[in-house]
Amino acid sequence: MRDSMPPLPSKTEILYRPMKTDQKILDELKRMPFHGIVKSRIPSYTRDGAEGKCKCPFHKDDSPSFTVRNENGVFLYKCFGCGANGNVMQFIAAFDKIGFAEAVEKAKAELEWEAGKETVESTFVSALENEKKTLTYPLNRLEGAEKALAGSVGETWLRDRGISLETAKTLHIGFIQDLRVISPNHPHVAKGWIVFPTICGDQITCIKYRSVMGKEHGILRAPNMTTSLYNLQAVNPVEDVFICEGEPDVAAMTQAGYVATGYPSAIYTPTAPELDVLIRANRIFLAGDMDAPGQAAMKKLWGQIRERAYLIEWPNGRKDANETLLKECGGDVDKFQELVEQLKSKALERPIPDFYDVRESLRNADDTNPMDNPRRLHMRDKRIDEMAVTLPGNVVSVFATYTGSGKTTWCLDNFELEEAMKWGSIVLNYSAELSPAEFSRLVAANILEKDRLSLNREDFQEAARRLDESNARFYVGYNPDFNRIGMVLDSIEWAIRRLGAHIVVLDHLHFLTRGERDDIKAQADAMQRIKNIAVKYQIIFVVVGQSRKEQPNRKGRPSEASDAKGSESFVSDASTTYHIHRGLKRDIDFDHPETWPSDLLDNVTDIRLYKCRTKGPGKAVARQVFRGQWGRFYPFSGQEQR
Repeated sequence: MRDSMPPLPSKTEILYRPMKTDQKILDELKRMPFHGIVKSRIPSYTRDGAEGKCKCPFHKDDSPSFTVRNENGVFLYKCFGCGANGNVMQFIAAFDKIGFAEAVEKAKAELEWEAGKETVESTFVSALENEKKTLTYPLNRLEGAEKALAGSVGETWLRDRGISLETAKTLHIGFIQDLRVISPNHPHVAKGWIVFPTICGDQITCIKYRSVMGKEHGILRAPNMTTSLYNLQAVNPVEDVFICEGEPDVAAMTQAGYVATGYPSAIYTPTAPELDVLIRANRIFLAGDMDAPGQAAMKKLWGQIRERAYLIEWPNGRKDANETLLKECGGDVDKFQELVEQLKSKALERPIPDFYDVRESLRNADDTNPMDNPRRLHMRDKRIDEMAVTLPGNVVSVFATYTGSGKTTWCLDNFELEEAMKWGSIVLNYSAELSPAEFSRLVAANILEKDRLSLNREDFQEAARRLDESNARFYVGYNPDFNRIGMVLDSIEWAIRRLGAHIVVLDHLHFLTRGERDDIKAQADAMQRIKNIAVKYQIIFVVVGQSRKEQPNRKGRPSEASDAKGSESFVSDASTTYHIHRGLKRDIDFDHPETWPSDLLDNVTDIRLYKCRTKGPGKAVARQVFRGQWGRFYPFSGQEQR
C-alpha cells in the first residue's frame, strides 16, 4: 500500500512556485505535513513521528482526541470526540475563522515558510556557536512600577501622546522616578522614566526606559536582556497584525483595538523565531515610520515575509501612528480607528510591488555622501575601503590570479567580520568547499590573531564571546547534498528571508557550476539571478570566483578583468570587481631544503579594483601582507620582502 502512495513534493519544488488555486496546487497542499501550523495555534499539540495529537479546539475536550496523520498520502486532522475532520486548508479556515480561499493562500504561505525554515536550519549555522546567557524577570516584578504610573509625570507623558492609563495597564507600562541603578551618571537619571516591558508568557525578556524629558534625552535598557520586537506576544493567527516602530505607536494601535508589535528602532532586524510568529498572523500590515529609514525597514521586512503583507502609508505627512492619532485625528480614538480602516482598504488594493516608483525614491532621498551611508560595504583596510562605494542592491565579484591565494580569507578578514562586528550587518557566507567547522576555525584564528592549527577549546569560546559582545550575527552555510547552483541559490534566498541578511558571500561560483551540463550558461544564469536577489532584497551580494588557466605569455603577471574564469557575466553583471594578486615564488633553491618556502605564493599581495559603479576617494590599487596561519591580511608597511 505504501508503495502506491504519491511522493510528497520536495522543499525545492514548492519554495518559489507562484500562487495558484488550481486542483494540482490544492492536492500538493493536502499532501504536506502541517504539524507546525497546528502547533502554532495549539501550544499543547505534541508530535510523535508522522502523527500528532492534542485536545480538540472545536469542542470541550477532556482528553486528547484531536489528531493529525497521513492517510494514503494526504495529511488530515480528525477529532474522535466531535467528529471534526478535514485537510490543512479546512483546519485553518475553521480555526482562524476565515473563508476557504483565504485559507488556501495562508496554508501555502505557512507551508512554504516551514519548508524554507527546514532548508535554512539544515544549511546555515552561526559562524561560532556560544550559549549566550540573558536575564528574564517574572512579570510581577513590575507591579510597583505599574502602580507608580498613575498620577505621575509618566501618566502625563502618555496622556500627551493620546495614550490612556487603561491602555498602559494592558501593555504593563510602568514608571520609575530614579534610574540610578541602571545609569548612575545620566544627566536626567532622577527626572522620571517610562518603563516599557517586553513580555513572553509570564516572563519579562526586556525592559526599555524612556526619559520623560524627551526621546533625545535618553533611552536606556536593562542590561543582559534580549532586545526584541515589542508586544510580540499579542500576535495570533486569527487577527491581523500591525508592525510599527516604537512603543508609543504600538500603544496607539492597541488603544484603537488592533494587534500591534513594534521595532525597537528602524535599524533592528527581526530574528528568525520572531518571523516565525509574524508569519502566522492573518495578514501583516507594515505601519512603520514614514521617514527613509522607517520605510527601508518596512520594505526589507516585506522582502522577508512577502505573503499577505501590505504597506500602510500614514497620511498628510504624518510620521507614524502616534502622530496620526494626535494631529490627524485630534486624539479621537474612534476617528483614528475609522482612518486606519480606510488605510487598510487602500493598502489591500495595492500589494507592495517588486519595483519601486522613481518618484518615491526621490521623495525619500537625502544628500548623504555615499561614503557616509551606514549600509555600504565597509573594508577593514582604509585604502581598500576608499576604493569604491558598494551599496545595497549591488553585486561584488572577487577573483585572484592563482588558486590558493586566500580569497576566502581575504573576504572574511577585509569585510565579513568588519561588517558583522563593527557595523551590525547580518552576514551569510555559503562555502562550497569549507565545512562549518573549518570555517569556524578560520574565524576564530582571525579574531584572536592566533595560529589556526594551535587553537584549543578555550580559544573558540573566547572568539565566540567576542562575537557575542559585539552582537554579531554571522552565519555560514554548507550542504554537500546541493549539487547544482540553483539549489544553493534557493537556500540562500530563504536564508535571506529567514535570517534578514544584509551581506551574502557565495564562495565560490565556479566550484558550484562545474557539474552543470553547460557551465558557462549556468554561470551566466546564476549571476543574473544573484543580481536580481541583490536588488529584490536590497542586500550586497559578493561572489567569489577563479581566473582562467595562466597563459604562457602572461607568466607571473596579474590577471586582467577578462581573465575571470567562465562566463563574462561574472564581471559584467557585478557593480564592483576586486582582483587579488600574489606572485609565484619561482627562484626556489632546491639544493637547500632549509630555504624551501611554506607557501609557493608571495605573502605580499596586490589588490586591484577593476570595476566599480561608484568610485570612492581612494586609489584603485593597494598592497597587503598575507598571514595565512592567522587568517589575516595586514596593510603593507614597506618593510616586508617578497
